[in-house]
Amino acid sequence: MAPLKAMDDLMANRHRGLRSTRPSLALSRSWFGFCAGLGIVFCGVYALFVLSRKGQRIDDAALVSALHFMNANAIRQPAMDFMNAMPAVCAVIAVLALILAFVRGRLVAPPAIAAMSFAAAVLSTQVLKHGILVRPNHGISEATMNSFPSGHTTTAASALFTVLLLTPPAFRTWVSVVGGGFAAIAGAATLLLGWHRPSDVLAAYLVAAFWAVLGAAGLAIWSARPGNCHALSLTTHERIGFVPRLLFALGVLGTCIGSTLWLLVSASGSVAANQSRYLLVLSATLLLILSLAMVLTVGMQWILAHYRVDAAGHRGRDLGMK
Repeated sequence: MAPLKAMDDLMANRHRGLRSTRPSLALSRSWFGFCAGLGIVFCGVYALFVLSRKGQRIDDAALVSALHFMNANAIRQPAMDFMNAMPAVCAVIAVLALILAFVRGRLVAPPAIAAMSFAAAVLSTQVLKHGILVRPNHGISEATMNSFPSGHTTTAASALFTVLLLTPPAFRTWVSVVGGGFAAIAGAATLLLGWHRPSDVLAAYLVAAFWAVLGAAGLAIWSARPGNCHALSLTTHERIGFVPRLLFALGVLGTCIGSTLWLLVSASGSVAANQSRYLLVLSATLLLILSLAMVLTVGMQWILAHYRVDAAGHRGRDLGMK
């Protein structure tokens, strides 16, 4: 693959003692390719599930199933209390990560870049939802206001990616597992509470990942400037361990299974036909949400591993993952 080859070439040059003073053209194309891919998927989700009548029906089937489940569940109010507090919790997590990164490395630029990535994701979600994107009224649901993408989910996922950008490589696996689980639960909760449809959640993950990739690119570009190589270097590959690889494989499998079941069952008829259809549609969409969150989280870890991003600037220290 071209992006991987570009990364391998740059790593080889570094290993031979050659320091790059600026990102190569091929490497810049790699970053552009990652962002373009996320943007294309985002547009595809919007076109399929928001603009089209059949897509709205499929999307709404999951929302109806979630409401049917949660309306009869005693945990609804505690879950709502948690979700109401979640944006503040995510903001605190992100701010603490920024402060710790600054204290650890005595550098302003890496935390600033990560902070801009977080803010851009949250703000762009609101601009997209309230100022740019529209939801045609095809008579599928009484909720005709556009809710694409989910602001709560974007905040949770962006907080995760902010921490991941600033985490030393040796600890990224733990951050990916715990943070990915948190982002997945946040996305699933917005669906279960009836706040958002599945497409809103999926779009939020994509927006957060898009800005996280740009943040990682910003860190790589900043580090390549003369005098900054000590802070953020491009060096040999970090070894991605068994757990991230397993989670990524399971995430891809779950994404394929969940999306297939959701599309087939929801498109085959009225979701309200019987109780089993409620459960099947809801299970499929939850599997899709949880799996995609893990795929994007581990994928981000993989991208950072190829750049050995250490925002604290430990000189010559090997923080590779074991």
